[in-house]
Amino acid sequence: MKNLNERPVGKQDAPEQQADSIVAKINSTSTSNQRLAILKQLRENGPTSTFGFRAIGISSAAPRIFELKARGYAIGMNRIVETDTAGVEHQGIALYYLKPSVNSDVLK
Repeated sequence: MKNLNERPVGKQDAPEQQADSIVAKINSTSTSNQRLAILKQLRENGPTSTFGFRAIGISSAAPRIFELKARGYAIGMNRIVETDTAGVEHQGIALYYLKPSVNSDVLK
């Protein structure tokens, strides 16, 4: 079965083009605020790249994603090609997405 939340590897819009889909910028760089902002962004706007998280004030999303996974959140990642605000193309940028939850009652 194909994962509907999973995005194919490929080019993404530049971060400034993603800014329209950004939920809200964080007002504190505490790790708990960053984790909450990441979850809100992924839930409300879907897959978000490293550059997209930087646009809302999270400069290092990977450690927060690691922490969320350790807490049981199902977060997946694909590698994509993305162009930054200076027009430089970057290979292997992380694109994070929430995996669909599996209902254990269905699996019998």
